[in-house]
Amino acid sequence: MAFIGPGPEWFWTALSGIILAVTVEQIDRAEAAWVFAEAVALGLPVFVGEHYRRGGGYHHYPTRNHVAAWLAAERLEVVAEGHSRDSDYSYLHLLTHACLGH
Repeated sequence: MAFIGPGPEWFWTALSGIILAVTVEQIDRAEAAWVFAEAVALGLPVFVGEHYRRGGGYHHYPTRNHVAAWLAAERLEVVAEGHSRDSDYSYLHLLTHACLGH
């Protein structure tokens, strides 16, 4: 990706008007911990939050703290959030925008 402009300030000024929607699927943390422990016991190369049983394939369910850290690392600030729930999972919906204090 190439940016054309007078310098980094131009990029951040342009980005400041963009809203980014982020949706994160969430499951019960106890289930995530159980599956992680099982995977480690089987010798699988997994990270916390990885799930190999649900949905017929690999999934990653980050914690809220992981999501917050990722957004902060990219200088994104949450301006609104919502939740939608089903019987055994939920979605965290976030609207973010770029922080100008870079």
